Amino acid sequence: MKRWWLVIFLGVISSAALLKFFDLKQQAAVEGSGTGYGIGISFLLIEINDRVPAKEIMNYAQGFLTFGLILLGTAILLAVIRVRQSKINDTSQSS
Repeated sequence: MKRWWLVIFLGVISSAALLKFFDLKQQAAVEGSGTGYGIGISFLLIEINDRVPAKEIMNYAQGFLTFGLILLGTAILLAVIRVRQSKINDTSQSS
């Protein structure tokens, strides 16, 4: 389990980024028909921007989507490498 902490960490952060994408996408739809003052954006308790205009919300959402997909791909790649290494180690120890 000690070897999998990075895969788990990247999976959790990528999930949070993807959830933020869906949250911003929903807020863009609401703000697009609302007052137009914009919103503040924070991620994992860190404020990224305190006032994003309504027309720019989707740009931030797409950034979170890209970030989340890159981290998810990295986590999957690391998991595949770990599994292959463990299979190679098991094969060499049984011989």
